[in-house]
Amino acid sequence: KKQEKEKGKEKDKEKEKDKGKVEKDKKKDKFQFDPKMLIDAASKSFASAAELHEKELEDMERGLCQIVEESPTNVTAMIDLFTFRRLVLQDDDAAHKCNITLHQACILAPNDTEVLLWYGNFQLSILGNVPEAEAIYLQIIDMDKTDVLACSNLASLYHTVN
Repeated sequence: KKQEKEKGKEKDKEKEKDKGKVEKDKKKDKFQFDPKMLIDAASKSFASAAELHEKELEDMERGLCQIVEESPTNVTAMIDLFTFRRLVLQDDDAAHKCNITLHQACILAPNDTEVLLWYGNFQLSILGNVPEAEAIYLQIIDMDKTDVLACSNLASLYHTVN
């Protein structure tokens, strides 16, 4: 009986060891990759992105500008250009340039609620121009009282301001 008890205790100890090993393995699986390795890899990719030649960056900007010029109400292309200028080129005037381009799109397509909505969102979230954003959202709602996004954005604006 003593031998059986000792064998039972040994099995229990082995089970505890195995259980601890499984829990360690589960913790290891929590992150598929070592976080330090990911941070190092990201740093290297940022460094290599910074090594892009100025000419390549100019070519990218020229290409984005061309898309906007060819389709002056393409707000997605405008926002892409803005993002490129602001994040990649670190252009301090990117917001001002995008604001002018979006305003021109509104002049070209004064009844396009999508263009107006983007312009209102840009006014509010990037420029912090609450009165202009409010006026734009109200303009959209005057055109289409069922425009859920304009109504929602206007309600959000009022909630945030008040």
